[in-house]
Amino acid sequence: MPGRMKRVTLLFGALMLLPLSALAQVASKDRPIVFGAKLPGQKFSQIYRINTDGTSRITLTKPTANFTYPRWSPDGKLIVFTEGYDPEKGKRYVVDADGKNKPRLVTNATEFDWVHDLDDPPAPGGKYALGDTSIIDIKTNKRTPLEEVSLETPVIWLDSKHLVSVKNEEKDKAVLEKTTLRLHGLDGKIISTIPLTPSEEDAKRFDDEADYGNVWTLHRLPVPDKFVLARLAGGNREGKWPIGLLVDVKNQKTTWWGEFGYSGMFFSADGKRFLTALNRKNPKTEKFENTLYIGATENPTKLTALVRAADLVVGDWRGGMASQ
Repeated sequence: MPGRMKRVTLLFGALMLLPLSALAQVASKDRPIVFGAKLPGQKFSQIYRINTDGTSRITLTKPTANFTYPRWSPDGKLIVFTEGYDPEKGKRYVVDADGKNKPRLVTNATEFDWVHDLDDPPAPGGKYALGDTSIIDIKTNKRTPLEEVSLETPVIWLDSKHLVSVKNEEKDKAVLEKTTLRLHGLDGKIISTIPLTPSEEDAKRFDDEADYGNVWTLHRLPVPDKFVLARLAGGNREGKWPIGLLVDVKNQKTTWWGEFGYSGMFFSADGKRFLTALNRKNPKTEKFENTLYIGATENPTKLTALVRAADLVVGDWRGGMASQ
């Protein structure tokens, strides 16, 4: 369903590359990043662990197949990953985070069910989950219908007691002027609408690409009362990228966030920084390059290049750190 497209996007703005030394001071406090990439000269994509300052890169797999989509286990001791480029159909493996033991094939289909929660994570606090059109009490499995929400309606948790949904009056195109954001309570009822207040300049950025932006998506940020309303686009290799607005519910303010790619949104434990991989054409070589970046959640225009690869699938950073 368009409204339920997997959350494999990561927002970013115009690139301003920073030196890796700027991140070295926080590297010791961060869990290492895990990622899948086909590095220069390699035949297959492998799974790597690396510090946030780019040091101590460790290869966790052997070059026998393409391995992608690594995820930290909740306790931080294991890394789960997929063989191939389809996380739903590919074989799943698990390896110790320190890389000392060989990866093993996961044969119990339910052993790592928490991996699936990454696309539609439960509400903060873990008491409720989001069904297709309802709120689910995780303990009792009771379902509460969401008012005016269908299978096509994008919905996210804003906090532990509120959800946000999108009402798009234009059926086949995501038009900013015909879009309404609704705030829901735990009873599923619409409490209020959330005003969209972009500047005239920001609004024009959506109009410029209206020919291919036909689906709205919502992206929760690990900061209070804020999320991103984004319009998906097709053909990112042709330079058509989704674009988004940062919606600040508390201050009733909407500002330009930037473009985003199809590479994943993964945050540091404190939610202040994010990890992404994006594919863009190098103006000097006219070739597309895949790069893993670290950026600031509050200022996504500043990105620091961490790893460059011929074929890169972004990994995981914050996984398993919710208890810290």
